[in-house]
Amino acid sequence: MRRSVSMAVAQLCLVRSMSRFSLPLTRLVHENLSIVMCFAYSRKPLKKMIQAKFKGEWKYLNKALFEISAQQAEKACVELALFLSDSR
Repeated sequence: MRRSVSMAVAQLCLVRSMSRFSLPLTRLVHENLSIVMCFAYSRKPLKKMIQAKFKGEWKYLNKALFEISAQQAEKACVELALFLSDSR
């Protein structure tokens, strides 16, 4: 379900951006969608790896792998939302 929704969003973004907008906006959609998808599908395997390979608390590793990527994904979602609402 999650994957099919993501694919539908990707296709909608690409159709809108390719037919009505210039190349930089298409690139914006590709980059932001890539950030969101990498965040969504890498979180669980990264947590599993950290639990298996690292002992104790790794404050800066957690920040690099989870906090910063969550912030970037949130920013990418906002940019995509603004782009989609502006393209109507």
